[in-house]
This record gives sequence, structure tokens and C-alpha cells, in this order.
Amino acid sequence: MRRQRSEWLAMLTLTACSNLTGRSPSDGGADAAVSRDVTHPPSDAPACPQGLGAAIDPRLNVTLRDARPEIGLTDPSFSHVFGDDDDNIYALGVCRGCVSASAADAAVWRFTADGRLDARFGRGGLALEGDASSLTWFNGGLDGEGRVLAVGYRRPLLPALARFTPDGQPDAAFNAAWLRALPLRDVGAGSQALYGVIADAGGVLAVGGDAVSSAAPSTLGFAVRVRAEGGLDTGFATGGVFVRDDLRGCFDVARDGATWVLGCISRDDRPALLRLDAAGRTVRWGNGDELATHPHAPRGFQLRSLRRDSAGRWIAVGAIARVYNDLASPPAAVRFDASGAPDRGYGVEGVATLAGARQTFAYTFASVAFVGCEDRLWMALSLGTLTGVGVFDRDGRLMTDVGDEGVLLTNSPRAALAVLVGLAPSHRGDTLTMLSSYAGPNAAMLHRLRL
Repeated sequence: MRRQRSEWLAMLTLTACSNLTGRSPSDGGADAAVSRDVTHPPSDAPACPQGLGAAIDPRLNVTLRDARPEIGLTDPSFSHVFGDDDDNIYALGVCRGCVSASAADAAVWRFTADGRLDARFGRGGLALEGDASSLTWFNGGLDGEGRVLAVGYRRPLLPALARFTPDGQPDAAFNAAWLRALPLRDVGAGSQALYGVIADAGGVLAVGGDAVSSAAPSTLGFAVRVRAEGGLDTGFATGGVFVRDDLRGCFDVARDGATWVLGCISRDDRPALLRLDAAGRTVRWGNGDELATHPHAPRGFQLRSLRRDSAGRWIAVGAIARVYNDLASPPAAVRFDASGAPDRGYGVEGVATLAGARQTFAYTFASVAFVGCEDRLWMALSLGTLTGVGVFDRDGRLMTDVGDEGVLLTNSPRAALAVLVGLAPSHRGDTLTMLSSYAGPNAAMLHRLRL
């Protein structure tokens, strides 16, 4: 039973919002609630539209239901959510009963800004890859042409990548070229999955590790460079694949000028950042380190998302696990400065947590977050039937004047268990759309926060 619950939660929550990583940064927070006596340096960040009045917007409070039987929203399991410049909302997950004689299929849904299935996308709002019954999606995003990218694993636990056209059709040529490439065939046996992806004009970079839905820790981190037509970029690292055996996996990736920054977990279970150039070579950080680690982060920090603020600082978001893959773990974040040095002044002793809030939140193993106006950090929370966000100022301190002592919550009283799958900011950055999945009975809801 514990394994079934763990696999259900891992399916729902093992994500990182890759398409948001490295997006337009912001900075600010001079009027943050818990640090009004702090003098901040000049900032380019926009002020938050609502100031300290951030709140749940009752105009978007939507239970996702079938428009037609084949859309498969009667028993949904979502794993990731992201948005586009038209504020459409894309959700990745498992569709049950969408294909004849198939119990469950990896799928991508698109909803309009008001939470309705977008009939212009795929099959009435649903997109399926040709061999979807063998796939599980963990993450996704859009490329510069508006095409959807999805990453995860393919049975028997091999890295999976697929691309869909802007109208939701499988990109057959790209997907076939990726399959022919057989990436990581020389890495060795074991479970291999992709957890993060980011696109640029020349193709995509996906990152991953060698464990998924497993009680055993991963001992491998890797990055795969794929050209725009779907084949491996053989000019990147070794045959298109970069491998580090001193990591437990890489879970997010961001673009930084001509380099990529990988958000990973070190062998001693702390957040670690790697920088790679176009040829797949490691680039040392400004402090001279090749692998930037955060010694002030508690052991067991499971990085799942990488964000950046307007000062060029990197914020690693995840959860503090007591044991590997512990699903009852409090969400947390740490910050590195632009040179890769750990920032001990962020939060409390270098860690932003919910210390000081009345509530204690668990089941946030794959915590996701958004860095927005005034460099506030909006970090995902889940507990029982509740989902929501904790709001932190630019210094990593919980903004106790916001919501209920720094927390904004939604509720589904009929559910036995709730998981906040992801956060999709509007293209103006003034709202966040939250996608929550519930079990007992299975359901999903969209909520919107006004920032």
C-alpha cells in the first residue's frame, strides 16, 4: 500500500516547470513584510500589483471535468503544468480510458485562460503521443515555435522526450529521430528518466537521473542535447550526452546567456549547480568552483526547481527529506549568488522555510515555485485536503502579513489527499494559476492567485 501511495504521489509531483526557468527575472521587495528595516539595493523589479493584498481569485475556481468521454478527465493524474503567452494552461499527466484497450496513457491537455478545455488543441483539448501507453511525463514546456515538449520515462525506465505541434499533434519526425538515437545506451543498466527540459533556437537540452519511483537513491546525473530535428547533437559532450557520476540526479535546467545551468542533487543530498557551455563542457563559477554546492542546506534537500531573481541569483527549491524519496517533507529553498557562492543570508541560516507559520505542510516532495514581482518566492504547499503557496520576500523570509501568516490556501473537502502539481504565471506576471490533484475520489482543480 505504501508503495502504491508513493508511486501515485511521485507521478503527481515529480516535476519542475522548465518552461518558466530562466524567464524574465524580477527583483525588489523593499516593503517586504518581515524585513521593513532592511535597506535593499536598487531594483529593476516591478512592484506587486496587489501589494500585500495577494489573494485567491474566485473568478477561476474550476473543477476539471470531461467535455466528452474521450477527454479522460474522470480520473485524472497530473504531473506538471505550464502556461503560454496567451495564458493558455497546459497540463501533463495520465489519461485513463482515452485509448481503446489501454488502461492509462501519457497525455497533454490544454485549457484556455478561463479553465475550459481548448478544442483547438489535439483531440478536443487532448494530445497523445503515438506510443503513449508506455510513457510517463514528469515535465514539459514550449519551444520558440510554440511546440510542446514533454519529458519523462519510457518503459522499461528509459529517458523519454516527445514534441507536439502547436495544434497538439505528435511531431512524428522529431519523435522518431529521438527514438533512433537511443540516448544513454552506454551509461549502463538502471532506471533512467528525464525531469527537466528547456528549448532554444538550435534544439533542446533535457536533464535527468537514473532513478524514478524507487526506494534506492540515484547515483547519476546527466544532460542530453537534442537538435531541432530530433537527433542527438554529437558536438555536445560525448555524442550528445553529458554524464556525472557524483550526482544523484539533475531535475531542472535554465538558460544563462551562452550557457546552461543545471539544478542537481549532490551525492551528500544537498543542492548543486552545474554550468555547461555549448559544447557540453563544465564552466567554472565565479568563485572558482566547478560544482556549486550549498553547505548550509540541510542534508536531505531534494532539489526539484531552479529559479532566478533579477540580481542574477539562483534559487533552488525543493523539500527537506528525512530519507531518500521521503514524501512527507517540508518545502524549502536556498539561494546562490551569481558567482555560485551559497547565500547564508537568505531565509534563516541560508534556508527559506515555513518556520513561523501556524501550519505545517508535508507531501511536497517535488516542491515547485515561481519568482515574480518584487522577487517574492511563491512556493507550493500541500497537506491533507489543502493546497496553496507560501509567500516569501526577496530575502527568503515568510511574509506573515500575506494571507494566513504568509500562506494562501485552497481546499477540497471531499478529497482524502491533495497535491499541488504546479504553478503557471500569466504572461504579465500578475497572476498565478495553480493546478491541484486530489485522491479519494480522484479529481483536479484550477485556482488562480492575484499577486
